[in-house]
Amino acid sequence: MATYTTNYNLKKPADSDFINIADLNGNADIIDEELKKRPVVGEDGKLSNSLLPDLSETYEKKGVANTAVSAHNTSTNAHNDIRIELGKKAPVPIIGTTPPTTSTVGVVGQEYIDTAAKLVYHCTGAEATGYTWEVYSAGRSSKVNLTLYASSWSTEKKYTVSNANITATSAVELLPRENNGITQAQMEALSGAMIVGGTQAAGSIQLVALGDKPTIDIPVTIIIRRDL
Repeated sequence: MATYTTNYNLKKPADSDFINIADLNGNADIIDEELKKRPVVGEDGKLSNSLLPDLSETYEKKGVANTAVSAHNTSTNAHNDIRIELGKKAPVPIIGTTPPTTSTVGVVGQEYIDTAAKLVYHCTGAEATGYTWEVYSAGRSSKVNLTLYASSWSTEKKYTVSNANITATSAVELLPRENNGITQAQMEALSGAMIVGGTQAAGSIQLVALGDKPTIDIPVTIIIRRDL
C-alpha cells in the first residue's frame, strides 16, 4: 500500500505495487509547483524587482522612521546601558569654557574641565531628565598684582576690587606687593588702614579700611583662593 511524504505529499508506492505513470506525473507536478514558489536570484546574485515587496508606502517615505531615529538620538536615556559601561572605563574628560548644565551630555564618572573658571566637575547622574554635574576639584588659585589708588577710596573708606576670578564665596587674601615692590611709606599706610574684606559678589570684592583711609597709592597682591 502506497504512503506519502510528510512535507509535499508525494506518493511513495509500496514495494509490491506496479509502476503507475500517473503517480510519477503527479509527483512531478507537485515538485514543479513548489519550485515555482521559490525566488530565483539572477546572475548578479540579487532578486529581480518583481519579486520584491512594494515599498512605496513605507514608514521611511512618510518620514516616520526619520522622526523616530531623531527622537532616539536626542534622548538622554538612549543606550543608557552603554553610557553606564563607558562610565566605568574612565571616559575622556570634556573640555569647556563655561560650567556644565543639565543639558551637557556625559556619563557617570566623567570629568568636565572648565578652563575659564579653572574648575573640574564630576558627572554623578545621567537620567532621562538631564545630567548632574558637581564640582569636586576647586581648581587653581589666582594671584593678581594691583594698586590701591588713594583717589579711589570712598568717603566711607571703601574700595572695590574687580577681577573675573572672584566669586561670591571665594576666599581673597590681601598682601603687600611681593618682591620688594612696596616702599616703607606704602607699607605703613597699608598697616594703618587695617583693611578687611567687605561685601563680595561674582567678579568683585569690597575692601573696607577700619583704620586710616590711605592717602597714597599702595601696591598690593591679592590671592583668590580656590582650595577653600
